[in-house]
Amino acid sequence: PNKAQSSLNADYHQKILMRFQLKDRLNGQYMTAHQTFVRLTNLKSKQEIIFVSEADGTLTNKFDLDVGASANEFGFQSGKYSVELIVGDAIIENPFSWTLADAELTFPEGSGAKGDG
Repeated sequence: PNKAQSSLNADYHQKILMRFQLKDRLNGQYMTAHQTFVRLTNLKSKQEIIFVSEADGTLTNKFDLDVGASANEFGFQSGKYSVELIVGDAIIENPFSWTLADAELTFPEGSGAKGDG
């Protein structure tokens, strides 16, 4: 799969939602992985924030980021972030990561911003 051509945009009033399924390449069956993460990396400061993705009963993994509620975890640093899916498990022979897209996140100003550090 390729990285999205255009950048996502979300401010502190919005959410980023992602749903995905994993399919075994050999038998074509949908599967779960016990270690699925979404990593957001600030392209300027290189700060990384990692979130756990969870599977539901239909073997669909979900990632739900409330941008405003997560502002503190991001140090209130607005800017462009790389969004990457990381999948690993004891039953997966070769863990992998996939850069999905870039996302321009906007947090409220003057809310304890840490600067570029």
